[in-house]
Amino acid sequence: MSHNPSAGRKSRRISRWVWSGIGASILYGIFIIFMLRSDHVDWSASLVPNAWGDLLAGAFAPLAFLWLFIAVMVQANELSLQREELVLTRGEYEQNRAVSEAQLTEIRRQAEHILAQTEVMRSEWDQRQSEIAEAAYERMLDSLHDFILGNSSVYTAKLSDGHVYGLMGGTNTDRDRNIQAHRRSLVQWLYHLKGKVENENLQLVHVPETLKIAIDHQVEILSSLLDVSAKASPQVQLDCRLRGILHMKRLLSAVVSFVGYPDQESTPGIGVDRDDVSNGAT
Repeated sequence: MSHNPSAGRKSRRISRWVWSGIGASILYGIFIIFMLRSDHVDWSASLVPNAWGDLLAGAFAPLAFLWLFIAVMVQANELSLQREELVLTRGEYEQNRAVSEAQLTEIRRQAEHILAQTEVMRSEWDQRQSEIAEAAYERMLDSLHDFILGNSSVYTAKLSDGHVYGLMGGTNTDRDRNIQAHRRSLVQWLYHLKGKVENENLQLVHVPETLKIAIDHQVEILSSLLDVSAKASPQVQLDCRLRGILHMKRLLSAVVSFVGYPDQESTPGIGVDRDDVSNGAT
């Protein structure tokens, strides 16, 4: 708490009131003694014993009034000091509150700054992860393209009429066109086989074991593409849907179900019909 010069002055004023009262009391006491010892008045002869009490009461009454007055003045000065102390305390409280509000404002500003930095870092992290996922998506598309170029010939099936039905396409060096052509060829090949078996009462005679290996590998690539696209940007997710990656995976499950590999889990409810043909042709 800061030093208050006016409070020191009032404290000295209280001391002066006290010392003035002491001085006045001493002088008044000397005056009373002088009067009692005066030769002009024979107090012992002129006053009866009970009058001495009245004399002393009257003699000390001014002193009582004097000290009552001094007590009132001292108390008034103390109250004035207390009021000034309250004013000073209130002023310091207002200053402390202003400082606290300034500190709170600074803390809020720092918190907002930290939050903004966190959002920037999160945005950069998300952007970086999206870029990584997009790069991985492109690599997986290249892998799918290379796989189609090298394995389209294994998609064959021999029916009881003696004919071997193979998958058309898979020779286009343009990646995007090759993938789309492969999807359409899968639809047409499977629909053609099912039509032969169901409508002409033919039987599957032979399916090469390499077909199952190729399907497993292609399903693995397609699953990776779906997983990576889910972590990439909305543009990549849209590209994955437009390419029909999920549709192609379902087609392969339908091939497994049609061929009937015993150790391969087919996707329930997946089949190929005219809707698949129309989807594959788009």
